[in-house]
Amino acid sequence: EDVLWSFRESVDPSGKDPFMLTLLKVGKLAVVLGDILFVHGGFHEAAVEQVPMRGGCQRRDSEGNFLGDIKQWVEDLNAWKDAQLDEFIQNPAWRQDSNGSRTRGGEDLILYGTPGYPD
Repeated sequence: EDVLWSFRESVDPSGKDPFMLTLLKVGKLAVVLGDILFVHGGFHEAAVEQVPMRGGCQRRDSEGNFLGDIKQWVEDLNAWKDAQLDEFIQNPAWRQDSNGSRTRGGEDLILYGTPGYPD
């Protein structure tokens, strides 16, 4: 029970020390340094140049190389992450939506990168 409480407290926007929420706010899902792309964890090829809930482009040349701007994609992806965290900060608690489903702010960020997301 103490461990569960500590996890919840670490991301509670009104908690006394939401250190994990602070870390998430300053963190990045992806960064481009020089010509190298660094990502948190990993991602499948279908996610390249995709921003959840916005789509993206998957244009490739005849050799399979992406034709889009990877730096713009990284900027957009990290902006989406920031918006998801803002949504979580505004609505951190679970609630029931008009369809009877449980939901809370930032749940797409929680699901991002899991198998089957996005379908």
